[in-house]
Amino acid sequence: MKARLFCTTGFFAGSNFEFAQEATIGKKKENAIVLDQPVISGRHARIFFDAAEGCYCLEDVGSRNGTKLDGVRVTQKEKLGDLHIITFAQKFDFIFQIVDGHGRATKSRQKTGGKPQPPRSGNRTFVGPIDLGDGTDDLDPGPAPRNEKTMIEGAAKSKPSPRMPNSVANDLYKTVVESVAPRKKTPPPVPPDFILEIKPSAQGGPAFSLKPGENLIGRSPECEIIINDPSISRRHAALTVQSGRVFLKDLGSKNHTFVDKQAVGTEMEILSGTCLSFGKVEAQLIRKV
Repeated sequence: MKARLFCTTGFFAGSNFEFAQEATIGKKKENAIVLDQPVISGRHARIFFDAAEGCYCLEDVGSRNGTKLDGVRVTQKEKLGDLHIITFAQKFDFIFQIVDGHGRATKSRQKTGGKPQPPRSGNRTFVGPIDLGDGTDDLDPGPAPRNEKTMIEGAAKSKPSPRMPNSVANDLYKTVVESVAPRKKTPPPVPPDFILEIKPSAQGGPAFSLKPGENLIGRSPECEIIINDPSISRRHAALTVQSGRVFLKDLGSKNHTFVDKQAVGTEMEILSGTCLSFGKVEAQLIRKV
């Protein structure tokens, strides 16, 4: 038996981590589950199988921005069950699930014992992130074997956690049911028209899809495009996508925003292929064909 953390929305959408006995979570690369975002502590939390309790448990390990279980801040060891929602740094929601050796959802309790089954001996401690591709294979595993719950059945038969107020529990319960619905029944998302590509000399060359409307750029976790570089202000600039056009404005940044080496004053339209600089970080606007 193994456990799984997966995320279907936000920055970590598509992230899927499996582990057996224990997994540490944090920003540092030595963690089993690496969440490389500024608001995540170097060693943020851990999930482990507690033989005495007969179930998986969650602990916050002194993180700066905290860990929540079903909307309630974790201050001590907390027991975990299928479809509990774990929130790291009040920003990133992951759904916890117990799976069998084939990656399918399992019942979290035996018929007679009333406790979750412990992991089988010989399982690896951590499998690591799995490339989901379009997400269909892993989030829609097909018919469950006999006597097992599918993800939707598990959500439908589960009761909201008694740790939460009813209003919070109802909202989270609805979110879980919606988020674990088979993706093959959901229309594919419309691909973005524009992406902002960071040059390899900074941040290893990531590319950010621009959503319609305003896209904030900066070091703040509230920004849509987070660039963790000392030359970038917390709220540095904004790219606005409107009717197939892109407009750029500087938000009073310390190290300024540049278009083809010229400092940006008032808001201006930029075209595909334009070279941009945010402080010392170089980027390029690209229109997807």
